[in-house]
Amino acid sequence: MWGLHQNGLFSVKSMYRAILGVEAIPYNTLIWKLKLPLKIKVFLWYLYKRVVLTKDNLARRQWQEDRKCCFCSSDESIQHLFFNCHFARFVWRTVHISFNLIPPTSVHNLFTSWLHGINKKLKSKILVGASAICWAIWLTWSDIIFDKAAAPSYLQVIFRGGLLDQVLVSITEGGGSPNDEDRM
Repeated sequence: MWGLHQNGLFSVKSMYRAILGVEAIPYNTLIWKLKLPLKIKVFLWYLYKRVVLTKDNLARRQWQEDRKCCFCSSDESIQHLFFNCHFARFVWRTVHISFNLIPPTSVHNLFTSWLHGINKKLKSKILVGASAICWAIWLTWSDIIFDKAAAPSYLQVIFRGGLLDQVLVSITEGGGSPNDEDRM
């Protein structure tokens, strides 16, 4: 799949424009078009740009604390926390079993080729659900790190993500504003 043209097909014109820096399709624009609260869009944009303050990014800013994942003993990174950790893999496997969707393998894959071939409207709804899962993992991580909460069960994170997804769907289908953060 060619990522520099909307139809996914290679063309000399799209390559030429990409080299010149003209009209290349930035994948992060997809994030801003999703019907999500602004704070989740900003979080997803940070995730896409790989600047979410996971422990590896904190360490680059001279943070001296433990760099291990709060769910396991591996070194924490964005890739690990959201896709490789046993905790995240369990959540994504649940999505795979429930909806017959192969789990995304990375942030880049999530916003580029993961849903290739799925119609635009359905793709948008699936990305809202996937965003809810990423947000639920992040909120759970934040609870453990900053509020010193005990690590919850997998099902609590799935429930949190599913509940958030239901709220987001009801907001967008009910005519409410996706930026209505009082419902979250």
